Amino acid sequence: MIVKEGIARISVPDSYSRKGPGTRSAGFYNSAQHINRDLTIMALSVLKPKNYLDGFGATGVRAVRVVAELGIQSSISEINPASLRIIRENLEANKVSATIYGEPFQSVVLKGLYEFIDIDPYGSAVPYLDAGLAAVKNGGYLGITATDLSVLTGSVPSKTRRRYGAFIANDDHRHEAGIRLMLADVVRRAATMDRYVTPILSFWHGHFYRIIVRVRNGSQKADRSLDLISTMNFREMYSDFYEDIDQGPVWKGDIEDASIISKFLENPPEHVSATSVDFASRLAGENASFMFYEMADAARSLGVNLPRVNELVDYLSETGSRAYRTHFSTTGIKFTGSWQQFIDAFLSVSGHA
Repeated sequence: MIVKEGIARISVPDSYSRKGPGTRSAGFYNSAQHINRDLTIMALSVLKPKNYLDGFGATGVRAVRVVAELGIQSSISEINPASLRIIRENLEANKVSATIYGEPFQSVVLKGLYEFIDIDPYGSAVPYLDAGLAAVKNGGYLGITATDLSVLTGSVPSKTRRRYGAFIANDDHRHEAGIRLMLADVVRRAATMDRYVTPILSFWHGHFYRIIVRVRNGSQKADRSLDLISTMNFREMYSDFYEDIDQGPVWKGDIEDASIISKFLENPPEHVSATSVDFASRLAGENASFMFYEMADAARSLGVNLPRVNELVDYLSETGSRAYRTHFSTTGIKFTGSWQQFIDAFLSVSGHA
């Protein structure tokens, strides 16, 4: 079967997953990750690395698009012989070339200094992070996709503790908490190598998280990055409505580079979908606060109905603070003010002031 994604036309198994992660197979293709690949193309159009490694080729769709749409020199790692045949067919069909390695990811990253390494395995990315962080060029980028959301969101506490050494409450804040837990893990791993990371892009969509980070050498800045990892307690942060529970450790720094997002939104690559551009535009305010204010929690704590989200955002913005909708929750707001200011505005907008 042939599917069109971006400028590419890709041969995929007839049984490919049209929704969700699907089942691992030769030439594995997950159509739900289209938006992941679109936003990667958008980021790459601004970051402009000299070379790109698709660490887990499957159909080769990532590298095919990177070469065809951006002209960036690319390599592909894949160990499944049947997938390697599909990758070669897809490169030929799209009249593009890339270096193909029929070897494990951990071996391929040692072959040269890549400026962008993409880690998007079937399953957890954890086993591959150290190899990627060690091998990426100083000042280069690591793109990481995680599909172990049940672990990152704390719905399987024993696995969260075992895999990430953390506790996350599986509540309405779980997806931002999961992203921040993922970033904390990457920051700590980089620090053991005297390297530090700067988040470029972080988002949740459906069944996966996606982060892109810049990796640089520097022990002092690695130390400072570790200072931005600690636990969080919503009762201490917000109000007595929340349980007195320490969550994390999580990353408390910025989760994106707003200037890069602004650049690729100003001039998005031609072949990314309008849906992906619209989604990317919703990420612009995620640095406004550490964690978001959840309107549903405010309504429950006050015993009142929810006002319109956009109306509350507008009201908060008029107070002189910055307020944005967050993509982590349909009723969540990123806000630079205090919880009490948020509650006062909430009551005013809902007619209970």
